[in-house]
Amino acid sequence: MTSTASTQRTLGGVRFFKSELNRSSLTHQPSKAIWMNVGEHDSGFRAVAAGLIDRVLSGQPIPENTLKTLLNQQFKLFPQQKAGNHSLLTTSERMQQLVRQVSLSVLIQSLAYTLRQIAVDELCRSPETYPLAFANGHRDCSPEFMRQPETNLDEFAIAALARALGCTIQVSVVEPDKPLPLNIRYLGQPNFSFVLQRQGDTYMPRLKHGERFKQALQNVRRIELPIMEESVPTLQVTELTHRAYREIERIYAAYQNVSHSLKVMLEAHEQTQNDLLSIYLGCVAKRPTSTYAGTEYGNQAFFNAIIAARSGLMPVLEPSKMNASEELIHGIAMAVSFEQISLEEAFESVDAFNEGAKSETGFSFTR
Repeated sequence: MTSTASTQRTLGGVRFFKSELNRSSLTHQPSKAIWMNVGEHDSGFRAVAAGLIDRVLSGQPIPENTLKTLLNQQFKLFPQQKAGNHSLLTTSERMQQLVRQVSLSVLIQSLAYTLRQIAVDELCRSPETYPLAFANGHRDCSPEFMRQPETNLDEFAIAALARALGCTIQVSVVEPDKPLPLNIRYLGQPNFSFVLQRQGDTYMPRLKHGERFKQALQNVRRIELPIMEESVPTLQVTELTHRAYREIERIYAAYQNVSHSLKVMLEAHEQTQNDLLSIYLGCVAKRPTSTYAGTEYGNQAFFNAIIAARSGLMPVLEPSKMNASEELIHGIAMAVSFEQISLEEAFESVDAFNEGAKSETGFSFTR
């Protein structure tokens, strides 16, 4: 994906001498942090953009690798925002200069656009990691379409952005009919995180400089964005979708194989229900992070989506309709097929669990 001088549109709002953000304002004492709607249009990326700016205003560090990824793309798309000799500045100073010299309302929009491009690049780089983002026959999943701010991308884009930036994005989903929010974590690096709130389709950041953002976002004029020259060939769009569906088939086949093997072993008395419980408590209950985006809502929700993507095939029994052994097998098979654990690790946990039970109670499960 590139943006050239011939395709770059004029972008207003760059301030090289006077700015609403002078150097002293970057260290201004912030007020109490508040949840703030920074625009329902393209809200997920705007929320992260505002969160990044707020960290700069508050003097909070941002990892150098994150800033390099962000600024390299930002200045490719918006070269007029790159002022002065950046070779004399650190990456952090370049970010501070950007916040000082570009009006806040313009910077939120341009950063949001840049973040969207970074997320789409990550989605296209590894469709196997985000198979459900492409496995939708009723939605245009071409990179060109996803890059447009008017395109409503789902939470897979947030997961991709977290991984590309190397940060953790925690989303608190507030629903009117539920007393407590659902907390979803999109994992990158644990030492650098954002907290967002989602109400319906609108994401909101928690900002320490809320009043400053509120003033800047009054009477916002939408900026002209660069016309993108898509680097992903049209034929490759089909390949992206094919790779996503191929991964879904691999996940489902792995689930079926593990589920069948455990059922055969149980029926042959090579494994007992207590063994399955040992595996579940020793491995599955710990829920290691999956390589797949979509498991943040739980393995069962991800599995249901996998089944739905494989239209025409009958889903397995829901856990509520299973007996105890079937439910344990289902949980273990999902964890193995989602690459959260290996089957070898699962069987090793049986011995470890039995050893622990024996040392504490003098009793061990026997097969």
